[in-house]
Amino acid sequence: MYKLLLADDESDIREGLMEVVDFEKYGFAVVGQAANGLEALQLCEKEKPDLIISDIRMPLMDGLTMLEKAREALPTARFIILSGYDDFEFARQAMALNCLSYLLKPISSAEFIDALADARKKLDEEMAQRRDLITLRRHFDDSLPLLRATLLGSLLNGGVSAQRAMEAAQHYNLPLRADAYMLALLR
Repeated sequence: MYKLLLADDESDIREGLMEVVDFEKYGFAVVGQAANGLEALQLCEKEKPDLIISDIRMPLMDGLTMLEKAREALPTARFIILSGYDDFEFARQAMALNCLSYLLKPISSAEFIDALADARKKLDEEMAQRRDLITLRRHFDDSLPLLRATLLGSLLNGGVSAQRAMEAAQHYNLPLRADAYMLALLR
């Protein structure tokens, strides 16, 4: 279940969404609601949401500024913008922040649910990619002793150039530069 934060200075919007949308059905747990950008940012730091749904115009800190600051603290978080302003500049700024959707108020529940489902799909894809990267990293780390031994064997047998050996050694976190070397060769 992904964590969701809802930020809008209009309580009617927040309450309406909570009543109309079964967030859990779409894989989201609402971990907080904020009435302004500053409160939303504080909740972001505390709750670390995966998806932030925010109005653009809010008191104390506007939604775009809040999202920009939230992006710094939570680089994997995704955003959906709700706006009463059909303004190209707002939309351009939202897309520059990599927002998933820019929805104009008043929004229909069907439109909102479609955006929520799209967000869930993208979050699932990104989570799968992160899991794949973690798995690849674990396999690489598990293979490091063998990779290092193979590199040293190739270096001793002359099967690898000095430049390639130095590049591979750096990649394998194997220090090859030293003031002196000692070699023991057993047959």
